[in-house]
Amino acid sequence: MTNPGDFTEFMGHSWARLYRTAMLLTGNHARAEDLAQEALARTYAKWSGLRDFEAAGAYAYRTLVNASISQVRRRAWTAEISTANPPDKSAHEAPSSGVDL
Repeated sequence: MTNPGDFTEFMGHSWARLYRTAMLLTGNHARAEDLAQEALARTYAKWSGLRDFEAAGAYAYRTLVNASISQVRRRAWTAEISTANPPDKSAHEAPSSGVDL
């Protein structure tokens, strides 16, 4: 399956399925497109080692799901937690001596 024309055909057949799955996973049009494109890019990188369209489809689908999981983990790791009423002072601040310098 090293023929680039085969990949173009594969991409045409699998885009809708990958995009629909990505939309279900993310609920966001832009993120869904990014995930589908990432899955196809990774599939293309492994294209010469895949046996047939079924193997390529399974690989692309699994790659899409894995990329979605990684994206959720990254967002959870970097997400800020805002509070309605932030504290006035840090818990680590030294008490004020009352002397202004």
